[in-house]
This record gives sequence, structure tokens and C-alpha cells, in this order.
Amino acid sequence: MLGQLYRKIALLPLPLPALLICTCVACSSSNPDTTEQQKSRQEVQKEMKKSLPEYEATLDPSQYDEDVEVVQKKKAEEKPTVELQIPKDSTVVQEISQLGFRVQIFSTSSIDEAMKIKTNFIAKLPRDSVYVVYDPPIYKIRLGDYPTRYDASIELATVVGMGYPDAWIVPDNIVRRKILQIPRSPGQ
Repeated sequence: MLGQLYRKIALLPLPLPALLICTCVACSSSNPDTTEQQKSRQEVQKEMKKSLPEYEATLDPSQYDEDVEVVQKKKAEEKPTVELQIPKDSTVVQEISQLGFRVQIFSTSSIDEAMKIKTNFIAKLPRDSVYVVYDPPIYKIRLGDYPTRYDASIELATVVGMGYPDAWIVPDNIVRRKILQIPRSPGQ
């Protein structure tokens, strides 16, 4: 048994020197720097250590002006200039809240049902002044912005004829829309 152990130990030192030689050869530089490469590296390192004023002193912005002009010409060719047409007067809609009348066509405790009735009514008679008013616990569908009861009664007849026999006139805060013309200032 000891004989076998001695044989194994005797074989161990043989691969170890071969491994050391391969490692040394692989780690050594295969391409040593030439003097020119060393000089260029030193110059690059000096360039990197320059201060900001030294860089600014060597900068010549006129070298870049031609490129900017070319880009500006291309943009000018792509976009033809269009003069802005300003109307003589501007119009603005002013909304004023005041007491008046509306026609109530339906009331329910369900928001879904109220929105369904509103959508159906707008489909039958398109108008912009159909409101869902929430007065807890009831949702009320009202239409119109009438300053007088007489104006509301004319609309009530139309709504009853459309299939809403339970509609009635109710007092409510209404929105009066007034169109204002704002003259253009002389300097524009």
C-alpha cells in the first residue's frame, strides 16, 4: 500500500511545473507597446487633464455655423409660411344664472333609469339643455331654460305630445346664454 502511495506522489510534481510554465507564458504581454503608442497614450492623458479655459480657447464656433444654416434652410423648405388669419371680432358665450322655469319629464330613485330616460329623450328631440337634477333621494330629468312660464308651457305641449303625459312646469335656476362680441383691438 505504501508503494502505491509513493508512486502517486512521484507523479504529482511532473504536471505542476508544466502548469506553471503555461501560466507564465499566458500572462506575459504578447505585444509590447512601441514607443509611438506610449507617446500617443501620454498625449491623450495630457488632453484629458486640460482645464476648461484651455478647451474654450481652442473652440472655433464658426466651424459649426454652416451646419446650422443647412438645417434651417431644410426646415424653411419643408414648412411653407402661412399667415395667421385673425377675425375682426371674437365672440364669447357668457352664462348667467337666474330664476326661471324648466319642464320636468320624469323622476326616479335610480340613477341608471334617469340616465336611460335622458338618453332616450335626447335621441327623440336633440337639444343641449337636458339636465339630471339630484334632489335626495330622487333624480329628476328636466329640460329647457325658460325665463317665463309662458315659454315653458309652449315646450310642455310638445313634450306631452312626444309621450311624456306626466310632464309639468317647475321653477328652477336656469342658465341664460348671452353671446358677446369682443372687438379686436386696433393694434392687432
